[in-house]
Amino acid sequence: MGQGEARSLILAEARRLHAEPRFDSRTCERIIQLTGALPYALTLATAHVSAGHDLSSVPQALGKSETLSALFDRSVEVLDDDAVYLYMLLGKIGKPVVTHALEAVLEVHGRKFESAFEQLQFYSLATASSPEAHRLLGLTQMAYAHSKSYSIAHPDEMEVEDLARKIRTWAAPRAYMGPVFSFFRNLLDDIQHLPMSQRNNVLSIAAHASQDYPELGLEVAREKSRLGYPVNETRQSFKNAAASSYDDPMVWIEWSYFERSHGNNYQSIVTAIRAIESGHSDPQFSSDTAAALADYLSKNKDLIPSHRRGSFIESVRNDMRKHRDSNLLSATDLSRLGWLYLLEASPQDRDLVVIANQMAQEGLDLEPNNQYCKNLDERTSMQLC
Repeated sequence: MGQGEARSLILAEARRLHAEPRFDSRTCERIIQLTGALPYALTLATAHVSAGHDLSSVPQALGKSETLSALFDRSVEVLDDDAVYLYMLLGKIGKPVVTHALEAVLEVHGRKFESAFEQLQFYSLATASSPEAHRLLGLTQMAYAHSKSYSIAHPDEMEVEDLARKIRTWAAPRAYMGPVFSFFRNLLDDIQHLPMSQRNNVLSIAAHASQDYPELGLEVAREKSRLGYPVNETRQSFKNAAASSYDDPMVWIEWSYFERSHGNNYQSIVTAIRAIESGHSDPQFSSDTAAALADYLSKNKDLIPSHRRGSFIESVRNDMRKHRDSNLLSATDLSRLGWLYLLEASPQDRDLVVIANQMAQEGLDLEPNNQYCKNLDERTSMQLC
C-alpha cells in the first residue's frame, strides 16, 4: 500500500475509534514504518494506539496476532528461493545494510539480488532508503520478527546465519569512509582470517562491486598481490583497476611496484611513467624511474620504436626538470636526468649532449666526487670533442 493510502486508512480507522487527535503526521509515518504499510497491520496498530498504548509497543503487540503472522506466511510463500534467502538473511542481520553490498554478496553466492529485492518490496516486506548510491535495505519492523521465526529449521538457516554474522562485521562503519567503501574495506581486512577456500569468494565479491565503485579495483589487486595470487591473475586485477580509474596515479604506482617485484622491468617502467603522466610528481619516484628507463634503453634500445622511446623519455624528463628548477634533485638525480638527454641524442644532436653535460656539471657542483656525474661528464665530453 502506498504512503498516501496508508495514511488515509490510519486516519479513517482512528476516526471510527474516536481517537483521531492522537494521530498527527509523525505518528502516522511511524506506524507506516513499523507495519510496512500492510493494511491489516495498519488497522491493528491504529487500534493499539487508539486504546492509549505507547507507539513503541506496537511491534510487540502486533507480534501476538496470529492473523498477522498468517498474512506474513502467505506473502513469503509466493516468494521465489532467492527472495526467501534474502528475507531470512535480512532478518538474521537485524538491521538495514548497504544495498550494493548485499547485491554483491548475493550475486557471488549465486543468488539473483535484483528480482529478490523487488519481490520483498512488492509484498511490503522490505524498504530501501535513499540516496540511491548509499541506500540501505532492511525489513519492515514487523517483518524482522516474522523472518527470524520463519527461518527456524529452514534448510538454509545455518548458511544464512553464517553469512549474516559476516555481514554484520563487515557493515561496521569506519572513519572517513562512505558506507559502501567502508563495507568492502572491512571485508578485505577480514580476508586474512579466512581459510584459503573462502578467500577467492571474498575477492570475487569485492571485484563484482568494483564495477560500480572503481576505487575498489585497486583494493582487490592489492590483496591478490599481498596474498601471493598467480602473477597473471594479479596483473589482470591491476589492469582492471587501471581501466576503471585511469587517471588515479596510485593505481599505476602500485602496479609498477608489483611488476618490479616480479622482474618485469619493462612493464614496471611503463606503469611508472603512466603514474607520472597522471599527475604523480615526486623527485625520488621520478629519479628511480629515470634510472630504470635509462638502464633498460641502454640495453634494449633497438627493441623499442624511436617514437615510443622519445615519449617515455619526455614524460620523465619533464617531471624531473620541474624538480630541478625547485632545487630538489641530488647529484645522482641530476646524472640520471642527464642520461635521459644523452640517450635520446643522435650523432647530430649536439644540443642534447650539451644539456647532458650541463647536468653532470651541476651534479659535480653539488657533490664533486659523485661517480655517476663523473661518468656522465666523461662520456659527454668525449662526444663534444
